[in-house]
Amino acid sequence: MTIDLENIEHLFSLLDMDIDFGGKTAGTLRQDLIFLILRTLERTIQTENLSRGPWGIAAKGIGDDKLVHGRAIFATYVELFSALASRRWIGGTFGIPNDGKCQDTIITMNYDCLLDDCLTKIGVQPAYGLKEPELPQEFRCCGYEMSFLKLHGSANWFKCISGRCAEKIMIAGGTPTKRLEYFYAPHCPHCGQNAVEPVIVPPTWAKGGQSEVLRPVWSEALKALREAGRIFIIGYSMPPTDEFFRYMLALALATNEGLDKVVVVNNSPDAQKTFESLFHSQFGMRKLRKEETKIGEYTTNRELAIELGQHQVGFDQPLIEDSGFRVQ
Repeated sequence: MTIDLENIEHLFSLLDMDIDFGGKTAGTLRQDLIFLILRTLERTIQTENLSRGPWGIAAKGIGDDKLVHGRAIFATYVELFSALASRRWIGGTFGIPNDGKCQDTIITMNYDCLLDDCLTKIGVQPAYGLKEPELPQEFRCCGYEMSFLKLHGSANWFKCISGRCAEKIMIAGGTPTKRLEYFYAPHCPHCGQNAVEPVIVPPTWAKGGQSEVLRPVWSEALKALREAGRIFIIGYSMPPTDEFFRYMLALALATNEGLDKVVVVNNSPDAQKTFESLFHSQFGMRKLRKEETKIGEYTTNRELAIELGQHQVGFDQPLIEDSGFRVQ
């Protein structure tokens, strides 16, 4: 049969089916495949591989009539996205509330930790929605918290499957190399058993035995989509293998009466057509907005800042510099 084994999702689907219905070696193959994926991600997707600003930020003071250019910030586009999404660099009414919990939610299907690391760098802890996870030191030192829901698992999530730990969830901290130590020496720090495995779920028909671990994450994601005033779909093309998110989005929008708009940021014409066909034509005409550009450009050309309302007050330069970035 002409199944495309170069497509990682198809390969995952075959292995999951072999595991569920009597495969003898697929379990080992699946672990090897996960190891290959995570090692590749951790060695290639890092902020050091991204270009750094300066990026100008649109700003408008209270009472001003015109939009003016704010100062330039030296950061990668992912660091800038982290700050805009969390409102970390905005003070006062439009910034992070006094309780330290950011107003918005990020939902992602990616396994890598690039955005996690950038949030932590600016003092914002990724709140994964997992049940009582064990957090690394750098997470516990953050003064703020943002709901960051990774529907398919993460390169820094591990669980112990021994009877002593009852599937205890551990978040690996440190550098990408440090996180990969769980693969090289997968011994639980609590019970000492060789029973630690990554929490990774492929976007396929099966969920690889991780449903119970991820159930609270999926529940939080559904709740966030149901209550959202605006939804940004950034760089995601809704692949045919990911029916799971398609149904989650449909279920959420069925009861979301306060949704103002859906913004699809994607430079692929095929992806834009997918979302045009996904929504009812009347909904699309009233609430769907297309941004045919790359996420890096959308973040650094001020469009995201303006869409998030962060042009209404000037950025707080001390807050920016306090999180380790240079302003010019």
